[in-house]
Amino acid sequence: MTSAGVERLWRAEPPWSVTYSASREDAYELAWKLQAAAVVARILRGSKMTTLDGFFGEAGAALQFPAYFGENWAALNECLTDMMWLRGPAYVLIVVDAHLLFRDDEFDSLPTFLKLADSAGGAWAAPSDLDKPWGHGSVPFHVVFQIPGDALRQWGKRLAGCRRKAPTVDLKIAE
Repeated sequence: MTSAGVERLWRAEPPWSVTYSASREDAYELAWKLQAAAVVARILRGSKMTTLDGFFGEAGAALQFPAYFGENWAALNECLTDMMWLRGPAYVLIVVDAHLLFRDDEFDSLPTFLKLADSAGGAWAAPSDLDKPWGHGSVPFHVVFQIPGDALRQWGKRLAGCRRKAPTVDLKIAE
């Protein structure tokens, strides 16, 4: 698996969130190839996360959160920075059709999610409790927002409006 863009997903360094201008099919192929390389890669469907309730439901299912997941921001932060049930050398969450994320939400929750993704990336990058069974070294954690080409401009405006960044990267994998 080679590509300068994909290699960034193997590094425990920012940016923790990136934009991937590609088709939905390319995003699924990326997930499958990452999984074949032992990365914990999970697809979250933007079409299922147009509201906050839908977001928590989809995230909980895709990441197999424990039954105690409280479907709120604090619980999401706790689960994203724990992941004891999904151990791996790297974590990549791929949000397909991310331009639909929180589309029908009363308040746009995208800024909060981006902040939590950055926080989780920083937490995983810092070695923690190395002398304990639950401890970990520096582990990459990234969120990839797949956006179809015709929605890229709208996505950029949403990111600018919430004063967050998710730079566009090329994540195509050479065979």
